[in-house]
Amino acid sequence: MLLRCSSGPGSSLRRLCFAAFVAAGWPAASLGLFPTCLPSASAAGLVANLSVNDSANSTDWSVQSNLATGNEQYGDRTYTLTSVPSGFGGSEWIRTANDSKAFTGATLATFTVTADADVYVAANDSFARPGWLAAGGWTDSGSNLVNSESSPKTFSLFKKTFPANATVTLGNNGSTSSSMFTVVVRPAGSQPPPPSGTPVLPPKWVFGVLYGSYHNQADVLSDVQKLRASYSGDLYWIDSSWLSSSYTGTPERYICFEFDPGQFPDPAGMIQTLRDNHFHFGVWEWPWVDKGCKNFAHGRDNDLFVEDTSGNVVDAGGWHGNTFTGAFDYTNSATLPFWRSLNQPLVDMGLGFFKLDTGGGYPSAGVLHDGSNSQDRYKTLYRKTAFDFSAVANGGRGFVLTHTQKSTGADQYPGMWTGDTTATFDGLIAEMKKAAALNTSSTAAYWCGDTGGYNKTPNDELYIRWLEYTTFTPCQEFFGAKTTSTGARFPWMFSSQAQTIFKKFTQLRYRLLPFRYSNAQIAFHNKPVQYPVHWIGQTQLVNGSGDSQILVQPITKAGATSASVALPSGTWIDFWTGTVFAGGATRTVQAPIDRVPVLVKAGSILPMGPDLRWVDEKPADPLTLDIYPQGTTSYTLYEDDGVTADYKNGAFSRTTFSCNDAGGQVAVSIGASTGTYNGKLTARTYLLKVNKQATDPGNVTRDGTPLTRFSSRSELDAAPEGWFYDAAADIVWVKFRISTSSATSVVL
Repeated sequence: MLLRCSSGPGSSLRRLCFAAFVAAGWPAASLGLFPTCLPSASAAGLVANLSVNDSANSTDWSVQSNLATGNEQYGDRTYTLTSVPSGFGGSEWIRTANDSKAFTGATLATFTVTADADVYVAANDSFARPGWLAAGGWTDSGSNLVNSESSPKTFSLFKKTFPANATVTLGNNGSTSSSMFTVVVRPAGSQPPPPSGTPVLPPKWVFGVLYGSYHNQADVLSDVQKLRASYSGDLYWIDSSWLSSSYTGTPERYICFEFDPGQFPDPAGMIQTLRDNHFHFGVWEWPWVDKGCKNFAHGRDNDLFVEDTSGNVVDAGGWHGNTFTGAFDYTNSATLPFWRSLNQPLVDMGLGFFKLDTGGGYPSAGVLHDGSNSQDRYKTLYRKTAFDFSAVANGGRGFVLTHTQKSTGADQYPGMWTGDTTATFDGLIAEMKKAAALNTSSTAAYWCGDTGGYNKTPNDELYIRWLEYTTFTPCQEFFGAKTTSTGARFPWMFSSQAQTIFKKFTQLRYRLLPFRYSNAQIAFHNKPVQYPVHWIGQTQLVNGSGDSQILVQPITKAGATSASVALPSGTWIDFWTGTVFAGGATRTVQAPIDRVPVLVKAGSILPMGPDLRWVDEKPADPLTLDIYPQGTTSYTLYEDDGVTADYKNGAFSRTTFSCNDAGGQVAVSIGASTGTYNGKLTARTYLLKVNKQATDPGNVTRDGTPLTRFSSRSELDAAPEGWFYDAAADIVWVKFRISTSSATSVVL
């Protein structure tokens, strides 16, 4: 079979092919084919008769077996593959020469397949597909390779099936400046299934505390200094003010993808300071370009904006004084390189997050480039385009915040925020109602709202009650309006009492990170989906599932110092006081201003880490197991590197904790950790906090050997192992250190 690629990039065939890719919700931004077929030396033996017409670089091409993370992608470069999609590991593949991108002839290489085979060409997402790959039956598989270039590149894998003994013809790279494509060959029909539908994980730093503002460079740097000196946090983004200090005075700057030089004289230096202080950085964006921007003409002249049936750009609307904007047409494969080129300078400075405003739809008077004319698909592509670029910038995982409008597969491109709420208790109730409608495949598992409300300015009580609630939401962010508020929600804008409570709850959020992040992994790895945070109605939220759960009842009434909590069946323990409540009824729970009702399900085992100022400041060592014995229960802790997408390919570990209080004794077991990932701890100190122990156990053993008893918690903290009974709190503390590959059991 000869691969024919006569259709150019604007052809109807190309559009139909592209429509097929994207209809499945897969990445559709970069393509590439890699033809290299010397007689195959691989075990699979699917590739034979590789012939490379680029004589200057042909010796750098070779057929390889066992595609894997760490492989050198090219024969003439040291770039390695940092991410290989699930199901592709171990495949036969063709290592090409990066310098072959300079070859401009029609046929770069050919090879034959010895059996029915699926051939995948991985092309650079930063550039439009070459014409031969945009047509001829190649379809986007929805999977990507990622390499280790200084600005890591993603390569979408485009697939075509060939019968045994067919000839595969590969054209040129389509760009002499982009990284060369790569080729993967697999037995026909072995394509991995599309994403499982379980929610994709964002970077681990997303589980920290996130801040946004409308501040200028001087104020941003001042904010960062204050935050890092006294508070915790992982992200700082600048909303629309990064473009202009005026909402209406310079509308053409919304959005020109450039910092306002008056407010931000040195954005690169500012972002570097943020990164040096362990803050990730992001900006607010629209999917539009104002006609006054210098980039508008390029988009208009190259059909990169949504057009009407006559080929004219349709006005996408806008605010801030805009009179005419063009909306990116994400169904045009040439739009992605254009959009990325506008954002590349930001990524080069250190950006890794996009806050995406508007509902994500395209103007109703327009028709899409690929003919699909689907608002649903356009919204998905809007999310996906920014998410994929964020993933590249972050080393494997993306994160965006979009409005909560639904679109197919939205949970594959996390996350969402609940929009512009009002700083009143009614506004808090409305925000909770909106959040309770999420946790679906067409919305997000990782969502948040503007803590304190967006419009108007919250008083201290409302700010405190709102932050107590968002401590337990999947993401927690602090942000407020520019024109009707203070442009931010930083703790120093409120009373000393509010600041103290802010520290208490944000630190609790960081201490619960092992539990919360593990629950996020459970949501990805297990079916049916067990969302890391779920709702009971619209007034209660629960962290965790199964044996280990934390129920939170937000306070939504001014002046309230207690709450009526409708408890599910079972036994529930007040996290703050230890009071035990029988479930299946409504109970009154005390809630002074520095406490929100937090009830722990009896039997829970809650892994908790050390105090942190940012998520990866230090590992979860020591790891505290906050245990509430009742019957036989267990919890499995999932861990991974928190950065790459390797967890999709099995790069994660599991450690199972169990507790049994039968026979008048409490036995706590820690299983040997299974699985591995980059950075996995080889040993760990455990601190068991065994609650509700009204009787002094007298003796504590580990694997049958008595442990040393100490008379105070401070003595135990100073020792490598031992135990202490706190009679006043009815808590037994046990400390020891073991290899993560070992199992152990403690009995008290």
